[in-house]
Parts: sequence; C-alpha cells; structure tokens
Amino acid sequence: MQRSAAYRAQRAEIIHGWKPWEKSCGPKTAEGKAVVARNAWKGNPRGTMIAARALARLLKEDAHVLAEANQTPTEA
Repeated sequence: MQRSAAYRAQRAEIIHGWKPWEKSCGPKTAEGKAVVARNAWKGNPRGTMIAARALARLLKEDAHVLAEANQTPTEA
C-alpha cells in the first residue's frame, strides 16, 4: 500500500516526538547480546557433525601436505 507524502510526513513528525528508539529495550551486556544472537538457532546436530567431518578432513589434508613438505630425501 502506497502512502501519500503528507501522511508519511505526519507520521514522521509524530514518531520523532515519541522517540521510541530511546525507550527500546534489549540486551545491554555482552552476555545478553550473545544469548539473543542465538535466538533463531534451532539446533542441527547433523549439520554440526557434517561440518566437523569436513573440518577434520581439511585438517588431515593440511597435515599430510605439511608432512610431505617437511620430509627430506634420504640418500643411500
């Protein structure tokens, strides 16, 4: 629904007098902010396991590459 410019100007004036942003509540501490940051997380243990396996695979590949890089050829 499209509002007229006059309507929007009137609402803006009302809201600027009301200043709801000064009365807004919410977390003030770091701990409270950390809690609400997880509000939408429903938990996905399967997804977490998949991510952990992918990370383990990457770490194993990196370790293998580093081990190969650190090997020095032995002369017989």
